[in-house]
Amino acid sequence: MRKDISIIFLCGANKSENTPSERRIFLKKTIEEKLPHTRIIYAEKVMEELSNHGKEKNLLDIEHKISNIADWILIILESNSAFCELGAFAHNEFRKKLLVINDLNFKKSKSFINLGPIQAIKESSSDERILWYPMATNGINNLDSIGGTLPGIIKHFKKNISRGKVNINSCKPNTTEQISLFFLHDIIHICGPISHPETINIYKELYGDEENLDDLKDLRGILHASSLIDSKKIDNTYYYTTSTPEPFIAFGSVADELLAQFRSHHLRHNTGRLINV
Repeated sequence: MRKDISIIFLCGANKSENTPSERRIFLKKTIEEKLPHTRIIYAEKVMEELSNHGKEKNLLDIEHKISNIADWILIILESNSAFCELGAFAHNEFRKKLLVINDLNFKKSKSFINLGPIQAIKESSSDERILWYPMATNGINNLDSIGGTLPGIIKHFKKNISRGKVNINSCKPNTTEQISLFFLHDIIHICGPISHPETINIYKELYGDEENLDDLKDLRGILHASSLIDSKKIDNTYYYTTSTPEPFIAFGSVADELLAQFRSHHLRHNTGRLINV
C-alpha cells in the first residue's frame, strides 16, 4: 500500500443546507494545500453523491462508514450536531482518530463535554488532541480566527500513515477496512471508464455471486467526496474514472498489463467513454 494518502473526516456545522460552515471550508482548503497527501471528506458530500447516483441512506450509517475508513476524524465543536458527532465518535472504536477544536472560553468549564468525551480523548491519546481558540459567535457564516489552530492540526496530519499488507478478504466492500476503499479505487483505475453494473460483475468474479455488494455505492460516494474519482454521464449511464495517476495497492506489473488490456478493449468497443479521459 502507498503511504502518501490520508483520509480525514471533517465534521462541524453547515451554514445552509449541504453547505459547510466557513470554518470547515477554510480548513479543507488550507489543509489540502499545505498537505497535498490529505483528502478532506464531508459526510454531506457523500450523501449528495449517493443521491445523485440513485441511492438514499441515513446520515448515521454513512458517518459510521466514513469513520471506519478515515485515518482521522476532525470535529469543530460549532453546533449541536457537532456535539452529537463528538458523543458518537468518542467511544473506544474511534477515540484514537479524533482531533477536536473547541471554544477557548469553555476550556475550564466543568461541563459533560469536558469531563466526558474530551477527557476520554486526552486519556486515550494526549492533551494535544484538543485544540482551543476563541470562537466567534458568527463563525459559521463569517470566518473567524480558526487559522490559529492550523499548527496543531498540521502537526498531527503531516505524518504518513503506516499500512500493512493487503488481505484479499479485507478488500470486500462490506468490511470496515480502509483497504476496501482503495481497492475499489484501483478497480476503477485499471478497468475504467467503468459503470456500476460492470463494477458489480468484476466483484462477483472475484468474490462470487453470494457476496453482499450493497456497500459499493457507499465506497464510491466516499471516493467522489474525496476527489479521488470522477464520473461522466453517457446515454443515462454514469462511467467512472480515477483522478489519481496510479493505483494505491502495489500490484506490480500485472496492474499495467490489465490497464493496457482494458484500455485496448475500450478503444475497440467503447470509444465514447474515452473522450476527455
